[in-house]
Amino acid sequence: MKQLANKLTRHAARIAHSFKPSTVRDTRRRRGIHQQFTEQNGFVYFGYVDHKDDDHHVIRGLTATSKRADSHYSVGSQNGYDLAFVERKITSHTWTVLDITLKNAADYPHIFIGTGHHSERFYAHLFFKFRHLRQVPLGTYEQYDPQFIEHYRMFSAPSSFLDAERLFSANLARVIGSHFRPLAIEIVNGHLYIYADNQKVTQSLLQTMLQNGLWLAEELDKRVG
Repeated sequence: MKQLANKLTRHAARIAHSFKPSTVRDTRRRRGIHQQFTEQNGFVYFGYVDHKDDDHHVIRGLTATSKRADSHYSVGSQNGYDLAFVERKITSHTWTVLDITLKNAADYPHIFIGTGHHSERFYAHLFFKFRHLRQVPLGTYEQYDPQFIEHYRMFSAPSSFLDAERLFSANLARVIGSHFRPLAIEIVNGHLYIYADNQKVTQSLLQTMLQNGLWLAEELDKRVG
């Protein structure tokens, strides 16, 4: 009974928080930004989606947990790529996610490139479902730019370490280190995911995610095409 009471108390607190004036204003602001972005880029805006509903394309990857709450969902296409955006909340953490369906899907190993400011505990929690991921020891073929080494870490299965380095060469990593921060990157099951975690949503952020994501998708498809 005590456990149930605590759970109900936490649920009531979340509901009360969602109706705070500041929360309502922020929700409206975010919705307006997403709607304006989708209109400018030819996307279709759906808003809230239930992850248990099969009527829409489910954005998966590392953040696809059963406890997620998805909102500001939209879909579109550019440069021959199918795209989807979502704002995903998991407990107190919010991810803005761009999903790009790659053209040479079968040839990609599972790779995650995350920013270096997160703790080991954060990554351990994030990789709970993907225990095969380990940090790639870079430098087998060539030396990587210090800016990339300082700000990013690359993860893959040990059996895919060499493939990960070949795919994300030092030149490609240099561009990521210079132009992608603080965005994170994942490739899994033929999809490229661009993540912004706990970032203030702006038109500039969404546009950067879209432009950088499309550029990276084309570069990756060239390498395995």
